[in-house]
Amino acid sequence: MKINHIFILIGTVIFISLYGCANRKTLVYNQPTVPQNGYYEMAWVDPQIISEDSLYTLISASHIDSFYVANPQQPLKKIPPSLTFTIKEDSCFVAISLLGDNSKVIEPLIVKVLPKGYYKVSINRARINLKSTSYTDYYLKAFYCGHTVIEHVNPQ
Repeated sequence: MKINHIFILIGTVIFISLYGCANRKTLVYNQPTVPQNGYYEMAWVDPQIISEDSLYTLISASHIDSFYVANPQQPLKKIPPSLTFTIKEDSCFVAISLLGDNSKVIEPLIVKVLPKGYYKVSINRARINLKSTSYTDYYLKAFYCGHTVIEHVNPQ
């Protein structure tokens, strides 16, 4: 009697896998084609300014999305130099500095504990020249949650 139940169970599994779920096809409708002249732009959802002064601005968002730009501006507008990073933990220590071309700290910008989220530090290039004229290259450096990110941000 038990052997019959095992054969019935095995037969049912084989039948379902051959004719049931295994052959299911998912049809996707209305999938647009992507033209060659567009691009995807990052969108910060409900951004908030966390900290700012005349040299930098730090913004935060709980999540980031994207949207398709079909007809980009010609020429594209210059975007201020920036550095982005993501904090995945509940909170962590963050230190962001402006560096010269010899990796020397010109000015510490932000030193604080930040909560989970997406962050972007934008630099005002015109104000870099007022800080120091002895350097030819400038960098933003972010140390957060044990990670380091460095971005090149030359003045105009």
